Amino acid sequence: MRNDSVKWDDDLIWCPSQCYAQVASQDGTPYVLYLRWRHSDPWEASIVRNTTLKAFNNGSYNPKNWSMDVFEMCGQYYKQYDDLTMIKDALLNIWRSAIEHHELEKYYGK
Repeated sequence: MRNDSVKWDDDLIWCPSQCYAQVASQDGTPYVLYLRWRHSDPWEASIVRNTTLKAFNNGSYNPKNWSMDVFEMCGQYYKQYDDLTMIKDALLNIWRSAIEHHELEKYYGK
């Protein structure tokens, strides 16, 4: 899956501004990649595992499946007016790397 083949839904009118995309690992496990910008920098990024975009949007996902801020954990900092495509690609690349190296669990609380 190329970065430009992932369909992102952007909700940038209100605060928080949000972007989210449905992706799946090779074994078919569904994930939602979620970006949020509140009233101040930086952008926050989360990976919601074992959920679909429909379940995410109606709030019927397990809160334990919501990761911590992966940008913060990876030392990445993006401002409000940074290139949004670059920010989306950064989250997608973190998710891909974590899947590939079997390191996704490190982003979830105990």
